[in-house]
Amino acid sequence: MTDISQTDYEVINGKVDQSSPRASRLSLDSSCSLIINNITADDAGRYSCRPGSDASSDGLVLLNVLTISVADPTKEDFTLYCSLWRYSDLGSCPGKSFHWLDEKRTELTESAESRLRRRCVSSLTVKHQSDTNRRFTCQFIEGTKVKVEVQHTRVHLYHRAGDEAVLSCNRPSSSDSCSSVDWSYERNNDRKQEVHKGMVQSSSRSARLSLDRNCSLIINNITADDAGRYTCRYDTHVYLNVMTISASSTDADPKNDELTLSCSLERFWSGSCPDKSFLWLNETESELTGEGDGYKSGGQTGCVSFLTVNLQSSRRFTCQFVEEKTVKIETHYGSEGMMSHF
Repeated sequence: MTDISQTDYEVINGKVDQSSPRASRLSLDSSCSLIINNITADDAGRYSCRPGSDASSDGLVLLNVLTISVADPTKEDFTLYCSLWRYSDLGSCPGKSFHWLDEKRTELTESAESRLRRRCVSSLTVKHQSDTNRRFTCQFIEGTKVKVEVQHTRVHLYHRAGDEAVLSCNRPSSSDSCSSVDWSYERNNDRKQEVHKGMVQSSSRSARLSLDRNCSLIINNITADDAGRYTCRYDTHVYLNVMTISASSTDADPKNDELTLSCSLERFWSGSCPDKSFLWLNETESELTGEGDGYKSGGQTGCVSFLTVNLQSSRRFTCQFVEEKTVKIETHYGSEGMMSHF
């Protein structure tokens, strides 16, 4: 393989050079074609095949690799970068050679292109996407033909503590196993690898983790500590939000049946819940605001909402988390104990 600055020998006399850093991913088929598994941006460049000692019979292959990445993913507004990595001597990509599409295949025109030493880059800034499932597709175009495309998928899941969560991975249909799948977890600037090459890694929650046949990550009996961002190798980002509800006495007197209910949503963006995004309802589905018969609203702080109640055996209270007029998840507290559902 060659680039304008260096030449590396990957195969010598029909055998993969084991000193190559990519040797474990290289092999030859029966036609002496070079096979590269799990390609990366570093694999882009010019590959030369010399079947004998005559340089005039060299076969040349230019490998271009399209990647997508996100800048500062800790923010709700983010920028996607789509890069075509190629042989440095090819020069600049033609103008308007990148197209961005949303999940409806509608073209997004607010993008910018630039040229770096080994790659052509297009950027797309996306605003206010904390609660919405989105898929962004970047296409590289030559003439009128789509040469290659790559996707960035963001999925937001809402669950309650104790649920089983299934986190889907946008794995190509051509993959027939999970041996190339990695899953990582991130929250509060702490990043951990939960799955590597299809194998669950040792951790405090490894006993609750598994992969299904589609390489989706399954988390059993989830807790508030499981909330955060999970990333599959195929540029799929799943944001797991976990709702919990708890009750505490407001008085040291055990005869006092007044309780404060706390409804919390744990998520990747800590404390990033909009004002008035929690609703409290009684057993007749009437909203509880201010102060009334047997209750007093304690307001909302960050992603926690409070309600003080005189708990009676026949009463049930519901906490809902609402974004853009849609109930994302709700949980109940009452005489039958705690239970939650979407």
